[in-house]
Amino acid sequence: MTLLEKGGKKSDLTVATWYGQIAFFVLCSLFFIHGWRNGLQRDAALFYLIASGLMVALGALNNALAPQGIRNFFILVIVMFGTFLVPFSLHAYGQPVQIAVAGSLLYVMVTFAISPRLVAIGALVAALSFSCYLHYKKNVFEKYPVFKEQLAKEEILLEGTGIPTLKSEIKLRYFNVPREMSLRSVSALKEVYGDADCWEYLYLANKAQIKNPKYPVLAGARLLVPELPALPYADFSKIALAYLAAAGLGFCWRMLVERMYRLYSMAFSKSSETVRKDFEEMKKQLDSTANEYRLLKEETAVHMLEISAIINTKKE
Repeated sequence: MTLLEKGGKKSDLTVATWYGQIAFFVLCSLFFIHGWRNGLQRDAALFYLIASGLMVALGALNNALAPQGIRNFFILVIVMFGTFLVPFSLHAYGQPVQIAVAGSLLYVMVTFAISPRLVAIGALVAALSFSCYLHYKKNVFEKYPVFKEQLAKEEILLEGTGIPTLKSEIKLRYFNVPREMSLRSVSALKEVYGDADCWEYLYLANKAQIKNPKYPVLAGARLLVPELPALPYADFSKIALAYLAAAGLGFCWRMLVERMYRLYSMAFSKSSETVRKDFEEMKKQLDSTANEYRLLKEETAVHMLEISAIINTKKE
């Protein structure tokens, strides 16, 4: 049980989830505009903005029309879908890995803290699934997102020795193209990367001589080949680790809140019991006083009658 479950309203969790969706949609809109103005926005940005908007509409319908059982089911679906939507959206809007990690961390922590156990477990399952997805070769993200952005900002300098150098620690080497072929085919060669999907790194390092990546590379061309980082998923694996860390922190937070609630309930119940006992004691004292007052009235009446009888006797 959580505080939202104990609040007395069945729709508390639904409303809280919906408010969270609205806040996330507003945040996505701001990131979308910022990425669009600064040229950081990726191809799928509009898709994720529409997806977050549809989630808000679905949450509104769920809150207004759905019966309790279906409402809880949709909350579980929305939370699990949001586990994927948060990092995908932030990445699509051109945000750095650090912001995606922070957003994912906050999302899972809040979910664990305020949701029923079933929803929290659903978020954890989705987080673990997302962690596995990051290591799938054809995932939505680039293999080396930070490396690609860093390489795009670099200026390749050729010193007097003819050895290319960079301001950063990215290592470079030369490769002579044996025959005319596309940039993807060059990237697929074992001597280069052995993976056709890495052609963009070749293009970024050789923009001076490759004006259009769609055109074939001529035979004998000497291309610069940036060496890829040792761990291909090092950047976005941080998100997976953040989910697991958030699950642990959220669970501890949840246990702390529940324990505080129990202690507060115990203290309040003890205080109520003390007040009840004091009230009963006071009621007993008042009843005793009322009885004494009634007896006093009766004695007074008897004395008045006796006095009246004595006075009447003397008059006779």
